[in-house]
Amino acid sequence: MQYQILVPDLVKESKQLADALGFPQRPEGNRVGSQAASPSCCIDEVGSLLRILASSIVGGRIGEIGTGAGVGTAWLASGLRGGTTLVSIEIDEKLGRAVSDHFKTNPGVEIVTGDWRGSFSQAGPFDLLFFDGGGADVGAEELANLVKPGGFVLVDDLTPERHWPDAWKGSPDPKRELAFNSGHYSSHEILLTEYVSALIMVRV
Repeated sequence: MQYQILVPDLVKESKQLADALGFPQRPEGNRVGSQAASPSCCIDEVGSLLRILASSIVGGRIGEIGTGAGVGTAWLASGLRGGTTLVSIEIDEKLGRAVSDHFKTNPGVEIVTGDWRGSFSQAGPFDLLFFDGGGADVGAEELANLVKPGGFVLVDDLTPERHWPDAWKGSPDPKRELAFNSGHYSSHEILLTEYVSALIMVRV
């Protein structure tokens, strides 16, 4: 590849933390297979997009649901400017504590522990929300209320339909249903690698 993604130092450090915590990193994302449903760090193609979106916001508020080992958090933090702040929530207390300690020298970044369905609403509404966890049973109204009108939501770890196994075909996909049929967003699906796509959603 002639033009490679430039990985910020903060992201490299977070990847090292992920290794230390035993948190999976899969360069091609969650491909269909035995590990498809398990958590993993966001891939660089997603992270680069997160950084660009974050850098477009000046003096705003960014949220992340599903901190994990903090790799996506680091990509977002690398794009912060103009007083924009970032708050990320992680349900796993061990991960939350480790990542919070990792970002303690970054004043614009806050890591909180808990379930996003509840107190996280007090941190919003957000100009940009990276929805990287929370399960398939996401409450459409509750999630929409976390985002300002005109604000962005990014949802990753989708398998392009051409790679769906037969068992998936004909069944609704919760993430795409949220993006295209909930009535809350104007959405577009973008291909990031051969096996990974993401949803960019704008709150209407």
